[in-house]
Amino acid sequence: MSVVKTWPNFDPIPPGHEYFLPVSSKDCSCRFMEVGELSQNAIQAFLSRKWNIGQICVDVLGRCLGRFKPRSVYHLPYDNGGPQYWILLEHAGKILFVPESTQCEVSVDAHPDALALLGAFAGCKFCYSPPEGYDFLASDSGFFRIDELKPLDPSDPEYLWESDPSVIGGINLFSTSSGDRFLCRNDGSIAFWSMDTCDIAPAFDSVEEFSRELSAFFASEIEAYDGPIE
Repeated sequence: MSVVKTWPNFDPIPPGHEYFLPVSSKDCSCRFMEVGELSQNAIQAFLSRKWNIGQICVDVLGRCLGRFKPRSVYHLPYDNGGPQYWILLEHAGKILFVPESTQCEVSVDAHPDALALLGAFAGCKFCYSPPEGYDFLASDSGFFRIDELKPLDPSDPEYLWESDPSVIGGINLFSTSSGDRFLCRNDGSIAFWSMDTCDIAPAFDSVEEFSRELSAFFASEIEAYDGPIE
């Protein structure tokens, strides 16, 4: 086990604990134990079933992220309403945080492709591997959690929708490291909300197009290490 700070000198959040694989139920108690003893092969099989469901918008991203290699279980004992246990996967200078499995289902009214994508990847976060000598991990972008999903409503702060009311009724899908957001409208098109200006602009015509472009972003770095993703 390794003690990992979440951010240098950020006292309100306690240190995290990283349990490097393989991990047994005697060492770590979390919902991931539903897949048995946690080895790299067991985790990859578990994620393959979750990320390859025969739906293009899920499978294309699942194949890309399948290149990430499981390295540990990460426990962050911090009650912020989110998961406390994560599987950490690593590849091409990036770390992928996969939240502990829950019984919560995506129950909001949204486009079916967006719900499928969130059913597979809700709560998954990304960050760059910390430089050698640093002892902290902090995710910087990723999909919204299921418990954060709520259709945008006129009663929400106007800066979230005022520049394009067509996003009302849609949901937040993905947040970037700078706080920008990708929103999914009811028709499945994707809009980009800017943190700096609160402006909303068209981004992608469909969830599938968004998934392909996100996959291409990660694939460009992975290919530098492994070659083309088939």
